[in-house]
Amino acid sequence: MSKDLKNINNEEKVAQAKKKWEKQIILIGIIFLFFIFLFAIIMGSSSSNSSDKTEKTSYQNQSNQEQSKTIAFMLASLEVGHNNPSSSLVNEFDTVLDKLEIKCPDDTRSKLGDYIYIVQTNLKKYNKSLTLLQIANGINESIPEESIGIVSCAEVGAAFVALMVQD
Repeated sequence: MSKDLKNINNEEKVAQAKKKWEKQIILIGIIFLFFIFLFAIIMGSSSSNSSDKTEKTSYQNQSNQEQSKTIAFMLASLEVGHNNPSSSLVNEFDTVLDKLEIKCPDDTRSKLGDYIYIVQTNLKKYNKSLTLLQIANGINESIPEESIGIVSCAEVGAAFVALMVQD
């Protein structure tokens, strides 16, 4: 009888270890897919035709303030689902983007906006719903002051997805 109990306990431990292993494999897969998606975005934004170059040139000629408001406005518009977000919401996005720009100096505001949107898209695949603003603030809060310029916002975003999916 005691051998049967030991066998049952061992089988339970094996089953638990197997579930844990499966979760870790899924987590690694999610991170891998995130980086592939991120790479595709980066490569897609670097290749363009001549009309795109004209558009990019005119966009690059805008002041940094106009660009930042544009990214904040786009995120706020996505957040509310229409093209007329409140100015307070746009300001909230602008504030968190300012903080992320300082913490991730290698990333443009446009890339930061892409990362935030990609994180939300990946979370939705696992039935996790967070607003874009919650995600932006979550990424920002995940980077300590001591790590400014050391960590990548893309990597922090991938880790954010992994942690949220694991719950």
